[in-house]
Amino acid sequence: MPGMNLKFTIIEGITHTETLYFMVTQQPLVNLRRRIVTYKGFLPVHQEVQDLGSFDPSAEAYSVTFPTQTVPTGWKVRGSYAQTINYLDESVGSCCPEMTATFAIVKA
Repeated sequence: MPGMNLKFTIIEGITHTETLYFMVTQQPLVNLRRRIVTYKGFLPVHQEVQDLGSFDPSAEAYSVTFPTQTVPTGWKVRGSYAQTINYLDESVGSCCPEMTATFAIVKA
């Protein structure tokens, strides 16, 4: 199954909140983590790892809402970026295909 490839534009200075919805169908996810690496050109400029918790199989979807973030402002941050996003389970390693995102920060 190929990973997801997102493309979007963000206006500098806005605030945004992400909510992840997912289902656990076969085995429990133990200490699930989200790892994001952001690149400008070929250089990594930001990396973060977020602990999401443990989740048992369920017929209902889970949701995790991440803290609100503000997009930086100024000419130095405008431009094109790429991200790799991985979800890692402590017991099995990577638990879904790597996702990639390309985005641009533009002037308000």
